[in-house]
Amino acid sequence: MRLTEDRVRHLAKLIMAELDNIEMLDYITEPNDIRLKIIDLFNHELEIDEKVHKQVMDMLRNSESKSYLMEGTPEWKAEYEQHYQQEITRLRGFGE
Repeated sequence: MRLTEDRVRHLAKLIMAELDNIEMLDYITEPNDIRLKIIDLFNHELEIDEKVHKQVMDMLRNSESKSYLMEGTPEWKAEYEQHYQQEITRLRGFGE
């Protein structure tokens, strides 16, 4: 999912507001630095998502063994989701 920069900033602001509500939380750095780090993390994750989406789309469109799949069909969506999840898990290091 692609988020605009405004939405990412808004989400970071909402996260910071929730963190501010935790009474037992003390910041060891400036809250704005934390907010900026949250924005960086969102952007990094969105870049990974976009990269994986493009890889899977290219793989499904160019694979001769998958030529029976028509884009948009339930079978194609299932194949896309399977490959997407495998690749996103590998890139994020969750499968190790």
